[in-house]
Amino acid sequence: MPKQKKGRVDPSKMRDTQRKRNQRRKDKKGGYLELPDGVEFFKVQKEGIYRFDILPFELKRPDPNDEFDVGDWAWVRNIHVHFNVGPNQRTMLCPGTVKQPCPVCEEIGKMRRNPEIDDSEIKPLRAKHRQLFWIIDVTNRDKGPQIFEMAYYNFGEGLDARLQEADDDEEECGHYYDFPLLDQGLTVKAAFQQQSFEANKFYRCTKPDLVARKKQYDESILDEVTSFCDMLRIPKAAEMEREFYGGGVAEEDDEEQEDDSVPARRIPRSVPDDDEEDEQEPEENEAEEEEETTAPFDDDDDEEQEEEAAEEPAFPVDSAVVYTDSRGKKYSAHVLDFDDGFPRRYRILTADKKSLKVWEDRLSHPEPKEKPATKPKKKELKSGDKCPYGHVFGADAGDYDDCDECEYFDACSEAG
Repeated sequence: MPKQKKGRVDPSKMRDTQRKRNQRRKDKKGGYLELPDGVEFFKVQKEGIYRFDILPFELKRPDPNDEFDVGDWAWVRNIHVHFNVGPNQRTMLCPGTVKQPCPVCEEIGKMRRNPEIDDSEIKPLRAKHRQLFWIIDVTNRDKGPQIFEMAYYNFGEGLDARLQEADDDEEECGHYYDFPLLDQGLTVKAAFQQQSFEANKFYRCTKPDLVARKKQYDESILDEVTSFCDMLRIPKAAEMEREFYGGGVAEEDDEEQEDDSVPARRIPRSVPDDDEEDEQEPEENEAEEEEETTAPFDDDDDEEQEEEAAEEPAFPVDSAVVYTDSRGKKYSAHVLDFDDGFPRRYRILTADKKSLKVWEDRLSHPEPKEKPATKPKKKELKSGDKCPYGHVFGADAGDYDDCDECEYFDACSEAG
């Protein structure tokens, strides 16, 4: 083998090249988070019961669902993610996550207003509702704080259902509110089961339990917890447009690309979208969508949430319903609105003008009102007609057992 000449290969340059390659691969698969050094993802990779403590973090940027205010100590970060964006199939954070305009969502709005475009073309473009948690795996505390990233449909929805019980029965379940506190919190006990949709398999917990912690935490643990707001990679509008419409053009071609990008009707068909009914207001999407396996950035199961949410609601807007609270007390109400999650949540207005947001399984259709039984009209016989039982019409009324069942009894009695 010929000896390589000195200086032909620059090791530092090769290392830089590999770093850039790794970053590009990361961007393509799921580069919407810049992780702190040494931090790992907590993964659900098989069926079973998982126990972990959720830690609070400071919210520094707006929450898309308006569940927390900037400056609050939150326990979950809601995000909206576009998968398979453009020809390069990139995974990109929807700027709506921090309430900034999103070119993909804006395109969806235009498509919705076009009667010639079917919803089946819009659906794959929608961003998925996902959530980020800082957690401590209580079965492996040595790993320290880890990031738990999952679709809302597969975990957050069930946790919300559990916390809803605190609203319905605060005296009994009010301590659920304390679950993310450092010094008096609760441990999440989540039973994940494998589910599948078409060829995709994923793990889902429908309603986790909140149980007593074996160990509480000192505030020093927060030194290891970075705000998710500092990790989010919010793409610029120009970057999203380039990926969405053209994808991966070289820098020297950017100027030419800008001249003919954003064509009037050049819509990539392989991009997913945002789970909101109005792309301008992602905060209105509380229970969507949403979806998948716990492997970071894996969206295979996102489609299930979308498919389920496409079904007609059991209780349409303005329909009358009966709401049953946790004590079994029933209230008459009517539906104001509902979301596209699965199962759905409905906003209802009770008869005493109380607005509530409740899960579908708490609602039922009103019992149909029973109409008062009407006595069948007795047929009348004209004078001279014969009794159907061979008796004398107008003279023998009530004298025979047949009279009890005779449909002409009233007429016969009156004729007498």
